Amino acid sequence: VQDYNGHGSHVSGTIAEGTLSNVKILPLKVLMQNGKGKVSFIVNAINYAMSIKTQIENQGYDFKIMNMSIGIDYSSSTNSVSSNAYTVNDSLSGAVEEAYRKGIISVVSAGNDCANTATAVPANVDCAITVSALKKVFSWGEGYLLSFDGNPNNKGYSNYGEHVDFAAPGTSITSAGITSSTSTATMSGTSMACPMVSGVAALVIQKYGLSEREFTPDRLKEILFKSAYDVDAYNLKYAGQLGYGCVDAAAALNIEVTDETPTLTLKNNKVSDGSLLFWVNYQLAGNARIIIYNSTGGKVLDAKRGVMAMSMTTIDVSKLAAGYYTMEYQCNGHTMKQNFIKY
Repeated sequence: VQDYNGHGSHVSGTIAEGTLSNVKILPLKVLMQNGKGKVSFIVNAINYAMSIKTQIENQGYDFKIMNMSIGIDYSSSTNSVSSNAYTVNDSLSGAVEEAYRKGIISVVSAGNDCANTATAVPANVDCAITVSALKKVFSWGEGYLLSFDGNPNNKGYSNYGEHVDFAAPGTSITSAGITSSTSTATMSGTSMACPMVSGVAALVIQKYGLSEREFTPDRLKEILFKSAYDVDAYNLKYAGQLGYGCVDAAAALNIEVTDETPTLTLKNNKVSDGSLLFWVNYQLAGNARIIIYNSTGGKVLDAKRGVMAMSMTTIDVSKLAAGYYTMEYQCNGHTMKQNFIKY
């Protein structure tokens, strides 16, 4: 596939540089030379990937990850797309969801609009892994930190929000160029952060042999979630909107993989913005009943909702008075409880 734009080569180069030689990349071209295209181009590529999945796996490869450093243009009425602007589109969302059902997990860029991912496709698809961008900054006394690069006052760009699963370095990333076989290029964007996560995911699959252990995409996400490190502490303005933090390759490759017990985890047990964030593992996914009790045992919330494994779920607790609460989660015959404080 000839790349006349440079975006795809840069993204692919990041994955190739960070993975082992037995990790293979299947390039599918969906944009024209100017970086534009149509939603149908992306949907057709996803459908093609699904159609050859069995063929590829018969050759001994695990076809599990689809990197999508791409999205749909907000202003478009003709389904045009670019690599850094987004809007809602059901056909693309449906294709990502169908791929997930067939065992292919999409790792997608959050978008470069300094905005919430709520209307960004495919970033707002629940089953996808959505990645926002970080930049390296120096802090006296702490050294170099990874700071969220989404503040428009500082020429930031990255999107954020409850649909974000991870953050990863995305600013001033050097990777493959297109002027020669050895050229490099430096770019910034959530498109550059996205393949960082795809690369780690590929390493996890390579090490643990997910197909042999009958892992699903949910199990892969669980390993990535458990091994990420929280970046909220030095990105307080965006706390709770950067997913589970920065993906950590070393931690992911050293995590103990076992048959997991049911897990309910609160993103933060100290709620100050009215949103209680939590995730469950695959054993607790499904149609759940969520009950919240106050400190005296009184029931203040009782709701039923569908909950996906390894995806951030939000409960609106803005109308609750300040105080101590217990969240009870019931699903698939399991009952789990977690305490939290509402400020």
